[in-house]
Formats: sequence, structure tokens, C-alpha cells
Amino acid sequence: MNGADAIARILQLEGVEYLFSYPNHPLIDAAAQLGIRPIIARGEKTIINMADGYTRATNAQRPTVVVVQAGPGIENAFGALAQAFADGIPLLV
Repeated sequence: MNGADAIARILQLEGVEYLFSYPNHPLIDAAAQLGIRPIIARGEKTIINMADGYTRATNAQRPTVVVVQAGPGIENAFGALAQAFADGIPLLV
């Protein structure tokens, strides 16, 4: 078991259904093997906005998890993440 497998298992135990992610992250395969459906987008801002919309549409009944690439990915996601935070939308990034 590696770190991605351990994180995926915890997400499964917490009831996560979807993993909003940037392509090419080891957590995608680990989560998919446990039944967590990956939703992939090519831009971090898009991923955050998709997760934000999902959380609003489901009234935050389940945890919403977003995976972005390290470094510039965080910077690219910041605008959408700040908006979600300002609106009180719970996201785990």
C-alpha cells in the first residue's frame, strides 16, 4: 500500500463518490479501484468550479474532494477556490 492507496481508502470510508481531478495524479487510479468515480478537467479553475457546483447541487451531503497539481496548479485554482471559500462551500483540496 502506498500513500495514494491509503488516502483513497480514507476517502472511501468518508463516503466520497467523486474525485474532481487534474489529469495524471496517482490518486485517480487508487480512488477508481475503490469505486470513487474520477471527474477529470484540464484546468484547475474548471475543476474547482465543477466541484463547487456539485457541492451546491447536492447541498453538501457528501464530502467533495478536489485534486490539483502541485506548484502552479494551486495558483491556477486560487481564484475559484477563493470564491468557493467566500460563499461557504466546503471543499477538500
